[in-house]
Amino acid sequence: MKLKSILLLALIIMLCSGMMCECEDEINEPQLPPETTTGANTFGCLVNGKVWRNGGLGFPEWTLGVNELNDSTASILARKGTKESISLIQLYIRKKNLGIGKFQCDSSRIFIIFSQDFNDSPPCEYPRSRKGFIEFTRFDLQNRIVSGRFEAHLYSSECDSLVITEGRFDLLQ
Repeated sequence: MKLKSILLLALIIMLCSGMMCECEDEINEPQLPPETTTGANTFGCLVNGKVWRNGGLGFPEWTLGVNELNDSTASILARKGTKESISLIQLYIRKKNLGIGKFQCDSSRIFIIFSQDFNDSPPCEYPRSRKGFIEFTRFDLQNRIVSGRFEAHLYSSECDSLVITEGRFDLLQ
């Protein structure tokens, strides 16, 4: 009887320890930023189902920026650095009377680019997207704030295809 109690106690301790590890892993996993329109300087998306956030190793001061913002052009660039790779996402729109709205990618004037440079293998370059959209939920030239959402399906002849979903940004230029 005493042996059964000891085994039961050991089993309970192992189960509780496993649950605690799972909770710690969930806490430490990166999360997408909230969708805001305040100029909070946030950017994130899911790339093939995994969270992608700007920042990390290598270039903490310049991981996110609005390169151009006016009534006909918006260009946003986000970079991420890890021990394994450096990647970037660019959102670009050139359109007259640009403002709040949803714009379908066309690979010439409205597109999303993704590239990733690995430490131990050839880089992956994904040219301008033809499938996807960029949506502005705030386009405030006076206060220099641009916020919105994006998604894309990207293809490369050298690398596996990418699906970017749940993209969101909120930037102050």
